[in-house]
Amino acid sequence: MEDPVPDEMIQCIICEDWYHTRHLGTEVPSNNFAEMICESCVTKHDFLLNYDSYSMVKPARITEETNVDVTSDTKQPIDEIKTGEEQTKNENSDYCKKPKQKSLKVCAKFWPNVNWRKELCTCDDCLKMYENEDVAFLLDSEDPVHLYEEKGKAKAQEVADDHLQQQMNSIPRTQLIDCIAGYNDLKERLGEYLKKFAENKKIVREEDIREFFDEMNARKKQRVNQVEVSHFCR
Repeated sequence: MEDPVPDEMIQCIICEDWYHTRHLGTEVPSNNFAEMICESCVTKHDFLLNYDSYSMVKPARITEETNVDVTSDTKQPIDEIKTGEEQTKNENSDYCKKPKQKSLKVCAKFWPNVNWRKELCTCDDCLKMYENEDVAFLLDSEDPVHLYEEKGKAKAQEVADDHLQQQMNSIPRTQLIDCIAGYNDLKERLGEYLKKFAENKKIVREEDIREFFDEMNARKKQRVNQVEVSHFCR
């Protein structure tokens, strides 16, 4: 049943599910945003809470939200979270640059642009965590839309391949071999037939294609008759 309530739908960049804005559990920013991560994914990948300072948090709520330092029991306002560059200038890949402060506000997150991805720590431990949680693609801040399209194409191809494999498995082996042989024969003969038109720079007409398939059907009937005669002789 179609939803009668007019409402915009937004896609999460991690799970790729679509949500009505009223179902996100938080207020959608009035300003334009580039990316959204739903509450379910924020809960599942809670390291994102360490990067909450880069999300679109309303100023009125900043003073209300506090962040727990994972190394101590002190609390600090979210607007005082320091970036990785402010924490250290050490470029050693073994040094974790993830902000030490972690937001307590678990909800859908909105990002004004893709630059927040560049702030993600790339130390060995964090890289391993991204791989384990299957979110390593977040490190790509150049063209995320292209990445989503590639993932979608890969999923579609996987489904198509599975469906084709199921269909092939349901066909008896002898019939499957005949189908493959027939396809290869059609491909070869059609290529040879069209090659003549290309060499003579002639336009392929509908009548030419019909003539080609009439000849193919005639050859097929001839082969069937030969098989029947051979079977009868035995």
